[in-house]
Amino acid sequence: MQTSSTMSSANAKAGLFSRSFGANTVSPDMRAIAEWFCSHFDVNGLCDPMYIANVSAVELDVGDGMGNFTGASPKGGEAAFQRLGTHLMGSYRTCVYQTHPETTAAMLSQQLMAAVRSSRDD
Repeated sequence: MQTSSTMSSANAKAGLFSRSFGANTVSPDMRAIAEWFCSHFDVNGLCDPMYIANVSAVELDVGDGMGNFTGASPKGGEAAFQRLGTHLMGSYRTCVYQTHPETTAAMLSQQLMAAVRSSRDD
């Protein structure tokens, strides 16, 4: 059951994503990765969701890292997700360790793949 506190937090995150992505057309997979990552690791910066979507797009070969996304499915398989997990661990190590200190880059890559799969199931 959601409490008013968790609903308020979810609403705040939805507002963050709306402001961060703005009028940009972000592919659903990259948006799913960014939203999952920010929500899971309590990343709240206005630019962070778009940064994560762009980094993900470059690592997964579905965008140029400058807000242009192909809309294609992620390429490179598990190796590409491992690169992405390593990249995001380097960029967000403090947030990751403060919220889920047991997380490794390998675990993160699996979680990111799951976030994409889950978004497609919705």
